[in-house]
Formats: sequence, C-alpha cells, structure tokens
Amino acid sequence: MGEPEIGTGHEPPTATASQSASRLSSLTYKAARRIAVAIVGTTLLLVGAVMMITPGPGVVVLLLALAVLSAEFAWARRWLKHLKGVASDTAQRIGLEKKNKTTEE
Repeated sequence: MGEPEIGTGHEPPTATASQSASRLSSLTYKAARRIAVAIVGTTLLLVGAVMMITPGPGVVVLLLALAVLSAEFAWARRWLKHLKGVASDTAQRIGLEKKNKTTEE
C-alpha cells in the first residue's frame, strides 16, 4: 500500500522530462536565432537607408539586409525575390543581360 499506484502522477520523472528539456532548448535556440537575425537584418536595413542619403553603397546594403532577413522571415524572401525580378528586367532592358532564346521565339 505504501507504493504509489500507476497513473496517479506520483511517479518519478522519466524520459519525458528529458524530452521536454530537449524541446525547450530547441525552441530557445530557434527563438534566439530568429531574434539575432532580426537584429542584424534591421541594423543593416537602417544603415542601408542612411547610405541612400549619404555616400555609400546603400542599395547593396539594403539587398544584403533583405538576404539576412530572408533566412527567417517570409516577407523578406518575397521582397528579395521581387527585387531580383526587377533587377533582371532592368538588366535586360538596358542590354546587360541577354534574353532567353525561348522568349525570343
């Protein structure tokens, strides 16, 4: 009678506690990575915006910021994809990039 019954919640911690700790550390890593990417990307965005007004490679830094942010955020991936398309279209228009043969036919 002195031993707890199975399923009463009085059992010693088992593998589920270590699994919970593993999940928590995984979530903590993911959150920390997302925060770090957000801080670095936002800093680059701000520096790029300042460089648009002052001398410096503002456009390049803004694209770099979007590339960093796209590692974690879908909206940054969409913007980067859109800007790559715009850059490609502009390069074709001014003759820096040749059109695909399939589009010419």
